[in-house]
Amino acid sequence: VEGRDRPDDTTLTAVGQTGQKAIWGVERADSKIAFTMDCGSHNRYVPSILDILDEYGVKITFFVTGNFAAANPELVREMAARGHEIGNHSWNHPNFDDLKKEEIFTELTRTSDLLEALTGQPVTVFRPPYGHLGGQARSIVNALGMAAVRWTPSVLL
Repeated sequence: VEGRDRPDDTTLTAVGQTGQKAIWGVERADSKIAFTMDCGSHNRYVPSILDILDEYGVKITFFVTGNFAAANPELVREMAARGHEIGNHSWNHPNFDDLKKEEIFTELTRTSDLLEALTGQPVTVFRPPYGHLGGQARSIVNALGMAAVRWTPSVLL
């Protein structure tokens, strides 16, 4: 990616393994947790959820698919305007294990480009659909400047 602002599909063969791992959880000495929400299908509950989060002063990360953002641009703008982080959740939620590197690249860049255009903020986090993120996909995610964020398995509280 030398001399380029961001990699494109002509540079993918040079990406290789970066050695970076996906984020599953972070140990903290305080009692703070991170809330995330995936937005990929309908927007039925999102306005109510935004109001509830505002009521309690809670900020979360919304992982948004490109399809969702294209269908709900004002809602994505509203999420960002209310101070929430917007993450990439691919364009149409495919299993990345089934994609070629060029398809992975397109899923990621197309979504990030739209999210950045809507929010004015760079996209720095990505949640892989179905939690699948092999080495090739992880390398592309990292080369695009994003960290892969998964979720902590259900635990008893």
